[in-house]
Amino acid sequence: MSGDSRETRTYHFTEDKTSSNTREFDEVFHHVKEFGPYQSFWYNFLYAFTTLPMMPPLTNILFAMGIPDFHCADDNTTCSANTCCDNCTNYAYDGPFTSVASEWDLICDKAAVVPLLQMMFYVGSLLLSPVIGPLSDRFGRKKCLFGSMAIAFCGGLGSAFANSVPLFGFMEFVLGCGYVGVVLSVYTLNMELVGPARRTLAGNLNEFYWTFSSLFSMMLVYLIREWRTLVWVSALPCLVLLFLYPLVPRSPRWLVAHGHLDEAMTVLLRFGGKNNKAVDQVKLRALVDEIRANQTLKESDKTRRTPIDLLRTPKMRKWIMILSYNWFVTNLVSNALFLVMLNLAGNLYLNSTLYSVVVVPMLPFTWLLMKSIGRRLTNAVLFALCAVICILVSVFPDKGMLTTGLAITGFAFVYGTWTTTYILTTELFPTVIRNTALSAGSTVGRLGGIISPYIAMIGSLNGMNMSLPMGIFAGLTSLAVMATYWLPETKFSPMHQTIEEAEEAVDYYGIPCCERPAIATTSSLIT
Repeated sequence: MSGDSRETRTYHFTEDKTSSNTREFDEVFHHVKEFGPYQSFWYNFLYAFTTLPMMPPLTNILFAMGIPDFHCADDNTTCSANTCCDNCTNYAYDGPFTSVASEWDLICDKAAVVPLLQMMFYVGSLLLSPVIGPLSDRFGRKKCLFGSMAIAFCGGLGSAFANSVPLFGFMEFVLGCGYVGVVLSVYTLNMELVGPARRTLAGNLNEFYWTFSSLFSMMLVYLIREWRTLVWVSALPCLVLLFLYPLVPRSPRWLVAHGHLDEAMTVLLRFGGKNNKAVDQVKLRALVDEIRANQTLKESDKTRRTPIDLLRTPKMRKWIMILSYNWFVTNLVSNALFLVMLNLAGNLYLNSTLYSVVVVPMLPFTWLLMKSIGRRLTNAVLFALCAVICILVSVFPDKGMLTTGLAITGFAFVYGTWTTTYILTTELFPTVIRNTALSAGSTVGRLGGIISPYIAMIGSLNGMNMSLPMGIFAGLTSLAVMATYWLPETKFSPMHQTIEEAEEAVDYYGIPCCERPAIATTSSLIT
């Protein structure tokens, strides 16, 4: 982009389709549909049956592990509600729900155990995040998706029947391991099923499923107030997907990258031809062979990709550092803003529903922004809006429903950064380490999840209010805005197959609504 301090030259993009040395996987979508009925069916099916069992564990962190209203049950005491008193020896719980805190009396001097249990879910997510990416890149997205779903089911069921605090914490750890594996694998699998012109749409549509699943979760917590029943019912939807393993297709991008060309052809032919015309199988197979041959030439012989590859080359290193910070901030702020709900004015269940509903208009808003101003600028705008809201809450921490409304609005803005962060990570990193990059970013993000219960708890401590935690959130999101400046725009760029392709490509730092370069291969760039 002209005038950009990171790149002072202006690049004019053209496209060269004649050189086999520049073949990239996106070229197969010149022959097959980008988001036809076959891709649409599996995209929607996979998100429907993964988000449905994966959202309740997040909601259950607040309700199955939260502290319900309580009072001192001793006679002749003046201890106020939800307050621990030195002269009180027995407490009774008033609801509106039961939880591990009420069953095992995790209040007063034991209250610190509650955020510790909430943290165990994120610890499981943290420890599996760096593992699931390389496993998915090596063995495939499909195998890791179903394996993770089985782990999540075991963790959810085990949590429901745990008979002690340590066992419950361990099963939540197992559940967190399964959760992150499912979320990362299904996202990558679905994004690799669609063509470049439909990536923005595909990256946003999944949020509708998360929103619907969030409303489904709120229905469960409203109807099921007993925590054990709530937890085992939440785990049941995992079983639906597990029985359908033979039917789900594997990622054609992954298949080509690993030399499974016959199976890749089978999947690609199911996409259907452009403009409802039959696919020229000879030309498509020749293209797939060229793509694979190009990858083989560029990849080092017998090289097995590891997370270290994210740090070996300049672009990979810069991108993973910036995006990891984005993951950290998005995870910490969104989880903490959800957990502070217990400290907000208004009805708990109504506030929870508003948290789910308010993100609905954010989905088309985020999509339209990405379509017009691109991914990186949308990411910065959403972080900036969240920072402004957090500053306002820190200035007006005790304004009743005004504070509640601001907190919910801030949650909506930071929720939108989940979409932009996922898409930027998916589109910047090449196929051979794409899921590794997602898992690396997710790993750093889980650190934010681990910290979030403790930062959220600050506002409920004696003599404290929402000012300090909201000030922390404002500072973190403001830094994320500045860091996004050094990321390239990916709206018009191809999804590269190899690290070499990505490193050789010239990056675009412009604003899509102001200038529209053509998608280019590396060798066809003219300075």
